Amino acid sequence: MITLHPFVEAHPDAVFIWRTRMVSMDEYTPDRLAAVGRRVARDLLCRTTAADVQRFVIKPNICGGPREGEDPSTWRNQPGESTNV
Repeated sequence: MITLHPFVEAHPDAVFIWRTRMVSMDEYTPDRLAAVGRRVARDLLCRTTAADVQRFVIKPNICGGPREGEDPSTWRNQPGESTNV
């Protein structure tokens, strides 16, 4: 069985952000999204011996912005911010 990581459990209102280093929406292929999802699950969840079944909803938002070290005033928004079902 799985449960929430103790840190996540202790911070129920927290927002967690993972940087993927992908530079365009074209790079968000199903395989790459699945790999990011597995990484997120490893960070947020952990194994437990508890017998009760828990269900989790993780709502990913994919969005862009200036890359690290990039001048934010030169960044141009490109369409593509989305919530992946």
